Amino acid sequence: MIFFCVLLAALPARVRRMPEPLLGESITDLDGTEAGELEVDVTGLSRRPGDLWNGELEIEWRALTRLGLSLAAGAAHEGAASGVVTSLRPSASFVLFHDPARDLHLMLDASVRLLENDSEAEPGEPALPFAFSLRGGIRRGPLTLRGALGGGAGGHSAHTVPLRAQGAALLEAPFGFGGSRRTAISRAPRRGC
Repeated sequence: MIFFCVLLAALPARVRRMPEPLLGESITDLDGTEAGELEVDVTGLSRRPGDLWNGELEIEWRALTRLGLSLAAGAAHEGAASGVVTSLRPSASFVLFHDPARDLHLMLDASVRLLENDSEAEPGEPALPFAFSLRGGIRRGPLTLRGALGGGAGGHSAHTVPLRAQGAALLEAPFGFGGSRRTAISRAPRRGC
């Protein structure tokens, strides 16, 4: 046991990363600065056993200090009538601004959905094939505020102007973090009197 504690103490200290929401997260870490950083995420969800499920594998790579690349591949079963649908979404991000002293970060990101299907977009994901956004985050002690403003293109939208905004307030705790997230999407104007 003592040997194990000594080994842990000898490891370099981990950099404290800015928390990110599970839905609407950035392409690569908003506060990441090291080229070569690699992150692999696997997610899955079953809404009713054997009936509705989805899963996704996402690989995020900070190719250069300011350039991040991502590839997400997914599969979903949305009921007996639809069968299994697949998705493939490459993405890129570009860091505009890092201020480590104030823990303030700003980046641009863009993604394109290569495999089209008639399924609805997952919560937090853009509905149109091409999406872009400006993302920012600031941390003050245990509180992190994150936001994004973006749009979409490349298909028919139910909205006059396909814009979306996201915001999250995350509170860190010794065991992890928790918070609240809100997404707003532009609405089509009402017709009639």
